[in-house]
Amino acid sequence: PSSEDAQQLLAGALEATVGVMMANGDRAGATGAVQEAIAARRRSAAMDPTNVSVGLQLTTDLEAEADLFIAQGDFDKGYKAGDEAIATARRLAASNPTDAGLQGVLSMGLMTAGLASAQKKDYPTAQDDLEAALAIDRKLSAADPTNGVLQRKVAYALAAIAALPGGKEHWSDVVAEWRTISDKGALTTSDQTQLDLAQQRAAAEGGSAPPTAKAQP
Repeated sequence: PSSEDAQQLLAGALEATVGVMMANGDRAGATGAVQEAIAARRRSAAMDPTNVSVGLQLTTDLEAEADLFIAQGDFDKGYKAGDEAIATARRLAASNPTDAGLQGVLSMGLMTAGLASAQKKDYPTAQDDLEAALAIDRKLSAADPTNGVLQRKVAYALAAIAALPGGKEHWSDVVAEWRTISDKGALTTSDQTQLDLAQQRAAAEGGSAPPTAKAQP
């Protein structure tokens, strides 16, 4: 294989080990594997800087690295990796504005960065990143209204913002979003848990919430 192909194969093999390591509780090993995969993706991207697929894979690996660092309590490194993932995703999304997949990757990167900022108590930055993620998710969901995954992303983004001190969204908005999923008969047990939590918090912030919808079997 060409040198670029070899880097892609190496990165793919390393990425495949991450899930196994995580399942075995080896976060340090998973972090090391992700970092090696990132290095291989960088080398591949340097050989072919216009390759969208390589850029997308690099972004995904950076987001995984950010999540691993945050899970281990290293928010500074997590935020740094998240920042790079967002910068890469923004460049890809700007070059391909009609690509819903790339827009979705950007949204995920913004969510990761926003949650990391919230953990660091940098609430203004968290608000900005989470609102940007929400705007993308709403646009994608409006363009594909039957897509339950996208609608759930909207609900989770709303909840993340509502949970911030002084957040611009309200828990009643989160409840409303989950209820639209319920109205379609698509509420799962996990969704029900999120709806129940949102209802409790909506009541606490002064709203009233009618009896909860029931999850579909």
